[in-house]
Amino acid sequence: MEKIMEKLALPQEAMFGVKVIPAPEVMRIISHEDPTGSDAGTDYYLPKNKYMVVAEHGWRGSHTRIYNFVSSRYKPLDYNYINNSVNDVLLKTLNQNILNNMIVKDYIASDKSRMKRRIIFPTMTIEPEINDIIRYGLEWSTSLNSTWAFNNMALADRLWCLNGCTTPDFHYHSYQKHTTNISLDKEASKMSNAIDSFYNSESKYKAW
Repeated sequence: MEKIMEKLALPQEAMFGVKVIPAPEVMRIISHEDPTGSDAGTDYYLPKNKYMVVAEHGWRGSHTRIYNFVSSRYKPLDYNYINNSVNDVLLKTLNQNILNNMIVKDYIASDKSRMKRRIIFPTMTIEPEINDIIRYGLEWSTSLNSTWAFNNMALADRLWCLNGCTTPDFHYHSYQKHTTNISLDKEASKMSNAIDSFYNSESKYKAW
């Protein structure tokens, strides 16, 4: 189980909390690339009732980064919170053999504003016909700066050559542009149902 938890853990660079705080009426932006070396900066007047999505990075939160300006209804979804919800489903639904052999691939933007995780399960397959192998996987992604919507996707990859090349077939796809109404409990339930659907879809592929 320790090996499985190590695979499912987020990279250290993605382990930070996110919060929403009231934005000031005026914000001064200082450019460190100013050739004159001036610290005067530029004042930006923000709309009223705006909030900021912020995160603390570095040793003991020594650096605070502002990712977005949002309304008071915005619900921040930090990477660790999403990952824990996904992991709970996997640990409850899949056996240790499948989890031991899974392959986890992460993408994290250089400024940590976006993250995507893709998990491939090489031993979680169906074979509707001889040598016609369909492999299960899943992917989730989100952003803190609204450049990506929250995306939760279950995948069925059809292997079409011996070196592992695949063609994706979708089983479940959840796309949420705004985080206000997202329920990770519901997303987890849908993911669990998608796993059941994958194993029950062999007859569909045979029909093709």
